[in-house]
Amino acid sequence: FIATFSSMFFLLFFDRLASHGILVNTWQVDLAKRQMVRSSSGCKYLEQHDYSSTLYRLKERPPSPKERELLSLIDKIVEKSKEEK
Repeated sequence: FIATFSSMFFLLFFDRLASHGILVNTWQVDLAKRQMVRSSSGCKYLEQHDYSSTLYRLKERPPSPKERELLSLIDKIVEKSKEEK
């Protein structure tokens, strides 16, 4: 399992990979069913509702500078990997 230090960055990472077609769109359900990710407190496994509600809140506001930096980095890595194929 994965213990997240910040579920927001973790979710942004996975969501961005899905938007590039690298992950299937059901990644939230898949991770929840397999109990793959623990909350940052370590007290519980994240459920699909946790993923979707956090992503909804994140998308309702402009990304922070750190979030923009992460998304930009993911985009650059994905584009570079496509160029190398």
